[in-house]
Amino acid sequence: MRNLANDIPDNVVDTLLGVCQDNTSIFQRFFRLKARWLGTERLRRYDIYAPVVKTQKKYTFDDATDMVLMHFSVLNPDIQSGT
Repeated sequence: MRNLANDIPDNVVDTLLGVCQDNTSIFQRFFRLKARWLGTERLRRYDIYAPVVKTQKKYTFDDATDMVLMHFSVLNPDIQSGT
């Protein structure tokens, strides 16, 4: 049903899933490396998206909160106003 809603033919999804399955070892190796780079034994779901580059950027809690709320407000303006 989701394929139809996204206008994606079933054979395309089947091909994607097959390629992913055939290359599972590559994904597993990458996730083991990323866990090591992040200094954790096991990745959590949100770790998958974490950058692994070093940065000197520092944000105060208030600045970070403002950035998050500003970006969320694009999805729903009520989020920024707290209503």
